[in-house]
Amino acid sequence: MSDFFISGFSESGMSPLSQPSPLEVRGSRLVQLAQLELARFEFGLQDRVQGKSTQVARDLEVAVQRAGRLSHPRAKQRAHAYTPVEGREHCPHCWVFVGQKHALHIVPGVYADTASCGECSSQYQLAAS
Repeated sequence: MSDFFISGFSESGMSPLSQPSPLEVRGSRLVQLAQLELARFEFGLQDRVQGKSTQVARDLEVAVQRAGRLSHPRAKQRAHAYTPVEGREHCPHCWVFVGQKHALHIVPGVYADTASCGECSSQYQLAAS
């Protein structure tokens, strides 16, 4: 018996862990991307306060024009609550920045699928399905 297993369990009695399905991997990647969009949102706020004209600061300006106003607590809440639904995946950027669910168009690839948003033009690399 190896030290890895909790005492009382034997390796022979353990069932092998199943590999996640490609759709589970895609969903997990989209959740990670929502957290990345939250970080971008926070950097954009900081850049705006410092008067920097970075891409993410410009993204925030566009988001303000689309939504009217932005709220860091709401963006944080949306990022943590982002839940992609199979076949109806929505854009992490649009959801975190302005709270709108715009469908992602997913194009299968050989090594990785590409998801793109028709509203904000964001593109994401996902695991191949």
